[in-house]
Amino acid sequence: MELVVVSWGMRVTLVAAAAVTVISLLSGAAIIDAADRGAAVALAFTLFARWVLDRLETPEQRLLRLRAQRQKRRRASAREGSDEPSSGGSRRARSRTA
Repeated sequence: MELVVVSWGMRVTLVAAAAVTVISLLSGAAIIDAADRGAAVALAFTLFARWVLDRLETPEQRLLRLRAQRQKRRRASAREGSDEPSSGGSRRARSRTA
């Protein structure tokens, strides 16, 4: 998935930089100014693509995060169960004897 994001990010970056450069040239800007604007747009889009990549979560990372949350909930419920005073056994054990 990261490769797809990177490849599309580069494509969009190149198209945006070329579009800004061409529009700047057509509006009468100097070649140096048009190139500077194109480079600025390319840098901005590249930084945005890197930010998107940092925000993405691989399936392995998601699985580990979900597993950690599940274990945390199990530990919390086990602690809650052990905090209650036992009155001679569980309900199942009491229902068998009754």
